[in-house]
Amino acid sequence: MAESGLDIAVIGATGAVGSDLIEAFERSSIDVARFIPVASASRVHSPVEAGGKRYTVLPVTGDAVPEKVLEEADLVVFATPASVTRTLAPAVVDAGIAIIDVGGALVDQGVMAVPLAGFPVDSDLFTDRRIACSPSAPAVLAATVLRPLRALGLSRAQLSVMLPAGAFGRGGAEELSRQVVSLFNSGDPPRALFPDGLAFDVLAALGTPADDWTGAERRLSMELAALLRLQPTDLPATVMVIPTFAGVSLNAVVTLQPGVGAERVRTTLNAIPTITVRDPVVSPLHTVGTATAHAGRIRDDPGGRGVHFWASGDNLRFGASANVLAIAAQLWRENLL
Repeated sequence: MAESGLDIAVIGATGAVGSDLIEAFERSSIDVARFIPVASASRVHSPVEAGGKRYTVLPVTGDAVPEKVLEEADLVVFATPASVTRTLAPAVVDAGIAIIDVGGALVDQGVMAVPLAGFPVDSDLFTDRRIACSPSAPAVLAATVLRPLRALGLSRAQLSVMLPAGAFGRGGAEELSRQVVSLFNSGDPPRALFPDGLAFDVLAALGTPADDWTGAERRLSMELAALLRLQPTDLPATVMVIPTFAGVSLNAVVTLQPGVGAERVRTTLNAIPTITVRDPVVSPLHTVGTATAHAGRIRDDPGGRGVHFWASGDNLRFGASANVLAIAAQLWRENLL
């Protein structure tokens, strides 16, 4: 570690998540000596500016992590697709460097944590594994609004999750934008990330269902089950993609102990610092740039079968950066970096 603070490598530094992470670290109270930005060698990247300094972006050549990262970093944050994270992480592990994995690609090796929702890093497990995983943005949002309801006897939550094009990185938002323009001009829209199109449409399933459920849906149920100490079958989720650029949203139908209704849920959620409760409910677009979850439309099921509510959050600032920052801050406070 540098004498004046941490040397933090961000792999995927020029992507949407990586860029926001560097800004978040810069605004935080964590003592950062310098950043080591790393990105794909497939394109030329402009220098990254942070804290009044300009950092040259180091390229990932083949499957090799830059030597500078392995020799000098105190913490490596992976803000990369799952396949890239799994390929590059072993070298970082072998070097004994702490890892924060954005998105949970290494959850089978590391410790999943959502400090924003009251699920801190298990320090003993982290000391052994040196990998902390921040789960997917929908899981961060859902865990934040569901955890307080455990005190009300939460036994089941049925979720309908809406992802924006921006959940697929800058490329997703750019492709949606180009599809809109192309369709308005009777052109042939690009269909790389969304082969069936997304503009003016909704993708009812993310991926190909197997036994009626997609991989994204199964993964979300398993992430939440691990955090909430419920069974995945108690947390069924439908994950769809909608033609918006940013902000993840969900509608939840929760089963609680008898006699608990919408007013208790409203009071309970309103007492949590990382949740803002208001009506009219905040739309996904208006959560952009905020580091809290937003909840509203809390209402009793007309058939007496639970409580319905809506929640939204910024998939970058809240679903990724704020939780990663909370993980890093805990590790920093506990001298685990």
